[in-house]
Amino acid sequence: MTDLYYQDNNLHITKENWDELKKDKGSIAFNGVLAAAKDTIIRGGAFSIYCKATSEIQRRCDRMSELNEETGMQSGESA
Repeated sequence: MTDLYYQDNNLHITKENWDELKKDKGSIAFNGVLAAAKDTIIRGGAFSIYCKATSEIQRRCDRMSELNEETGMQSGESA
């Protein structure tokens, strides 16, 4: 998964990869990215989903509630 990277204090992933990961929320890969996203937000950064072709940020989560909304999970729920 080469389209996942940190820049400054933010974690970035392509929309294509994120959409694939969300199809299997029980997978090790999804849980790993989710854990990294949560850690990034806790440390004051943001989790950004971007278009690979244009580099445009399509979704930015800098609060846990936004990440929960993006994943379709409740705050106390784990994948």
